[in-house]
Amino acid sequence: MMINGHGFGPDYLIDAGATLIILIPLFFYILIRQFFNGHVTIVKVSGLIAFFLYVYALLSVTFFPIMVFKWGSKAYQYGFGKQYLANFNVLELFQYAPSQIIGNLVLLLPLSILVACLWPNQFSQARPNMILGGLTTLGIETLQLLMSFFYLGNRTFDVNDLILNIVGYLIGFGLYKVSKSIFKLSPDVFQIL
Repeated sequence: MMINGHGFGPDYLIDAGATLIILIPLFFYILIRQFFNGHVTIVKVSGLIAFFLYVYALLSVTFFPIMVFKWGSKAYQYGFGKQYLANFNVLELFQYAPSQIIGNLVLLLPLSILVACLWPNQFSQARPNMILGGLTTLGIETLQLLMSFFYLGNRTFDVNDLILNIVGYLIGFGLYKVSKSIFKLSPDVFQIL
């Protein structure tokens, strides 16, 4: 990590496995609740597994590893917020590598489909689904900014990532709507709550 032109290595790295402490019990809570309500089917369990695997992957890619410096580390002598924190230059989007563009488009695409399938009463309509997508991408970028400010991560708030994530989310919702009309699936086939 570069702070004020000086390189520092964190004392500890926390990887995404730490999220399993929350995700696994939450998965089993929802699964057991479904079981006792008599709504357990292979399709619903598969959808639930896909959702939790996706959330784990999303957290892994966007927030981890978390860098931890010991108290009194030389990194702190410069004060917080001394790294490159934000990019608001939209024209840099044209300098992105194809892998960056595709990665940012695909990042939230599954989320729009999964929430619409698993919670059709709440997210099968465009407005609530789009609000969730916008808040999710804004939340990711804002947390990355805060983590970089406090030297917990080495990412930036990037308006180009925000744009690409939202476009990918919209593509995912469009795919959900098209596939729903083609396959004529019952709205509650995947519904978990």
